[in-house]
Amino acid sequence: MPLWLIEQAPRAASKSAVRHALLRDAGIPVEVAPADIDERAIEQRADTSDAGDIAALLAREKARAIATRLPGRLVLGADQTLR
Repeated sequence: MPLWLIEQAPRAASKSAVRHALLRDAGIPVEVAPADIDERAIEQRADTSDAGDIAALLAREKARAIATRLPGRLVLGADQTLR
């Protein structure tokens, strides 16, 4: 029995092949819809320099960018930063 039981696959607001493979291997089908955002500009406007906070902010902005184009669809945003 597949893990994902909803008819529509979620959209991944990410270009990461590793993330897509992790979701697929976990039994979650995913449609790729990379967000076209200016990550550096978002980082510069952020009022934090904490790597975890920046990653969460970027993930949220990616998901928002795709969700505005696809209302009613589940959108997954993710990001990571290196220290």
